[in-house]
Amino acid sequence: MKIVNEEEARKSILEEEKKGNNSAFFKNSPKSKKSPRKTKRGSFIKNIFVDIKDLFLLVKDYLKGNYREVPLWVIIAIAIALIYIINPLDFVPDVIPILGLLDDALVLSICLSLVGIDLKKYRKWKSQQ
Repeated sequence: MKIVNEEEARKSILEEEKKGNNSAFFKNSPKSKKSPRKTKRGSFIKNIFVDIKDLFLLVKDYLKGNYREVPLWVIIAIAIALIYIINPLDFVPDVIPILGLLDDALVLSICLSLVGIDLKKYRKWKSQQ
């Protein structure tokens, strides 16, 4: 085993970095762009807001008569879920740190599981407009 001083180690690291060595050391270095974990979390949260926005747009287009290819129960389920999420008076108030938002997330996930197929059809229709 060869013992190297700090200067030799830095030179070696810089040479490997210039070569484009994709070792785990360089992926986790502070110079790396973004950690994959942050990207996934950011995209997850972004998807939630996109889902909520699309649910609003679906109800809006249904009420305007622009899109009527969903059953009425889908619109009612979406409306109930959105009102529950927006309304500060829940079963568990939103001011309670974690539990207050957990019940809203649960209602949203149930709603999306019920109307997911219809939401995909709406998104396809909306992209063709």
